[in-house]
Amino acid sequence: MLKHVLGLAGMVLLVVCPARADIDLTQYLQNAGFEASTSFAYSCSAPLCSPAQYWNDSAPDWTLVGPGGVATNVGGDYRPQEGTSSDPGAFDPGYTSSNGDNAFINPVSGFNVGWLQPGAFMYQTIQGLTFSPGTIYVVPYYVGRRLEQDSSNFQITATVGATTPGSTFIESGLDENTWRLFGNTSDITPGTWQLNTLTFSSDDQALQGDQITIWLGAEGAPGSGNSMQVLGTGQVDFDVPEADSLTLLITLLTAGGLALRLRRHFA
Repeated sequence: MLKHVLGLAGMVLLVVCPARADIDLTQYLQNAGFEASTSFAYSCSAPLCSPAQYWNDSAPDWTLVGPGGVATNVGGDYRPQEGTSSDPGAFDPGYTSSNGDNAFINPVSGFNVGWLQPGAFMYQTIQGLTFSPGTIYVVPYYVGRRLEQDSSNFQITATVGATTPGSTFIESGLDENTWRLFGNTSDITPGTWQLNTLTFSSDDQALQGDQITIWLGAEGAPGSGNSMQVLGTGQVDFDVPEADSLTLLITLLTAGGLALRLRRHFA
């Protein structure tokens, strides 16, 4: 009976323990999916926008900065009206722009997305988790291109070390403390999303316990010595899929059932 009980305990561990050791940093970011806002300062209604669109020039838990340190009207939360379909690649037929394209993008999940004008950034320093040498970190984000927007460069960046609030972009010191994923929305079908994942790690023991900051950027590659050509003038949107609550519930119920069987074996 003891061997059988131990086998059940092992089954419980297999259910509740993750299969990989990589750390998904979007799970530690506050408002990673931009769902915190439920009211919006700006809107666009018919006849210019039908259905109506809503947005803010801020995003809770994120610091926004634009060219020259400007912090307003450079990015924030955007609530597009998804219309007749929940498919991120399908659009409401009620409104078309002057060139015949639908003028909005559906969220990957939830109701909101984050938006950035060319040259703007939003960043957030992670709380409750510091850098550990040898650990593999991943930062997955969907990058979107609105149907009526021109293409633009984007980047997902991680820095380890101190940042200066309000700065356009502060590298944390040496290049080895900064990791970037670059792209251009010209590779994204207009009106849709593309999953991009920054993966980084370092064995530098001097970084132990330093804070991690995540930056999302539109057009441009800031930072000294960076020669990437700046191309495009379009807005860049960001979103992450919300946690699959159904999968989590099934996992918990399965673990609970196994625990109940284990308890009965002890009785």
